Amino acid sequence: MKSNIRRSIRGPFLVHDLGRGAWRLAGTVPPNIDILVQGAAADDSQVLSLENCAELCVEWQEAGVNLTWPSAAGDSSLKMRSAIIHEPQARLYEGLPLASYDAAARGFWRRIFRIMRIPGGRYLLGFLARRHRSGA
Repeated sequence: MKSNIRRSIRGPFLVHDLGRGAWRLAGTVPPNIDILVQGAAADDSQVLSLENCAELCVEWQEAGVNLTWPSAAGDSSLKMRSAIIHEPQARLYEGLPLASYDAAARGFWRRIFRIMRIPGGRYLLGFLARRHRSGA
C-alpha cells in the first residue's frame, strides 16, 4: 500500500472557477503557489470558503485528494478527485546543462536572422547552404 503524501501551504488564496468542476487556488503571498483542483464533491460555497483560509493542507490518497483547512467552526475538509500544485522556482534551470552561446555564435545567429528578415533572404540562405554542401 502506498503512503499518503501531504503538503501544507500558507494562504490566503484567490479562488477562480475554471468550469466543469475545476478550480484554481492562486496563492497571494510569496512564493505565489497555484493549486489546480478538479472534481469537488461539495457545493461551490465550500470551495469559495478557501479564500479566507490561512493554511491549506493537501493530502493525496488512493481514492483522491483531501483538502483540509482550519476555520472558526473547526477544521473544514473537502474531498477532490485530483490536485496539482504549481510552485514557481526562481533558479530552476541553473543546475541543468543547457546550451550556451559564446559571442561568435551569437553574432552568427544574429546575421542569419537579419538576412532572413530581408525580402528573399530565405532563398539566399538556401542557395548558400546548397553551395556549401556541394563543396563549392
